[in-house]
Parts: sequence; structure tokens; C-alpha cells
Amino acid sequence: MEKLPKESKQYTPTEMAKLEKDRTLSDAEFLKEGAEYKVREGGKKELELTEDQIERIRGTEDRESVLRFIKEGKGISLRYISPKLRADKEVVLAAIKRYGLELEYASFELRADKEVVLRAVRENGFGWALKYASSELQADKEVVLEAVRTSGGNVTLQFASPKLRADKEVVLEAVKHNRNSLSYASSELQDDDEVRMAAGLKPKNFLEKNLKKLFE
Repeated sequence: MEKLPKESKQYTPTEMAKLEKDRTLSDAEFLKEGAEYKVREGGKKELELTEDQIERIRGTEDRESVLRFIKEGKGISLRYISPKLRADKEVVLAAIKRYGLELEYASFELRADKEVVLRAVRENGFGWALKYASSELQADKEVVLEAVRTSGGNVTLQFASPKLRADKEVVLEAVKHNRNSLSYASSELQDDDEVRMAAGLKPKNFLEKNLKKLFE
């Protein structure tokens, strides 16, 4: 029996008008309606929408429009879109490509997705995104090493699992990028001479050890 072609969805005139409006919105139209440009962390300028504009976008399930708005930097945060779209991997990846900390608003499943979390901690120096990863990925050595390397001025080590905060390789990498990371290392590694020197500090009991040498 010949398979009939799938019938396309029929839209009402009101739905068609809304879809057309969503497809043709531009920065100028957003600005005309009250949106403003804001400078985000890292110096990135993006459009900040009004509450009415946000509500209009939140109410849509038009995936392609939302995806386009995110890619074009129209100030569409994952926090403003539907739960269904926050669980859409392509949508989430597009958002964190622009701003790694958008990981906070991704679905639980995607915050446990290693590819997504690695992309988030790598983008724009936002190793801090590790804060929003699942506990399993906060205990993943590859993810944590990548996060501490790209943390900028942030102390990302604090979000790693206790086991990795006691891992010498991880802690050495963390203190090389931010000496304040030492305070989040295990007590044993806080007293480790190699770790302390990597953080630009003197070895533990430096004075005592050198005095002993003088009298040997």
C-alpha cells in the first residue's frame, strides 16, 4: 500500500501572523519596543529585552526563531525560553557558545552532558560554568582540568569534587592560573611544597628548614 504524504500543519491567520512577526523581528524592532543594549561580563554587548518581549518569546515553541535569536545575540537567555527548548541540545549549545554561564539554565540532563559542559567551560574563559555542571561532571577530571585552565580570575576549583580537590595534578593546574585556588585544595595539598611554590608561595616551614641548614 502506497504511503500517503504526511499532512502539513494548518495554521490559523492569527498563528501565521505571529510566526511571520517572529521571523522578521530585528534589533531595530526590539529597540523600538523598549529593548536596550547592555554590556555583559567580558565586554560583550548584547540586547536586553523588555519583560513584554521576554514573555512573548517564552510563550513560543517556534524552535527555529528562538535558535536564530540566540545565534544573532538578541539578548535571549535560556532562562526566558520554554523548558522544552532548554532541553534542546542544539539550542543550549548555541546559547553557551555566546555565554558559557548560560549552562545554569539548561535542563538537568544537559548539565550532565559532558559535551555540553566542556563547551561551556571553554567558551569565553568561563571555567566558572563548572558551578552549574552535574555533580558527576564536577568529579570528572577532564572537565575540571579544562575548567581551572579557563577560569580567568575566578576560583573554579571550589566547584570540583572533594576527591579532585585532593588531586595534585588538578590543584597544581588550578594554582598556576589562580593562586587563591590553594585555599580550596585539600589540607594535605595546601601544605605541599611543590603546590605552594606553584602558587608563588614559600614552602611550608621555610624559615625553620633554612635555619636547620645553617646549623648542620
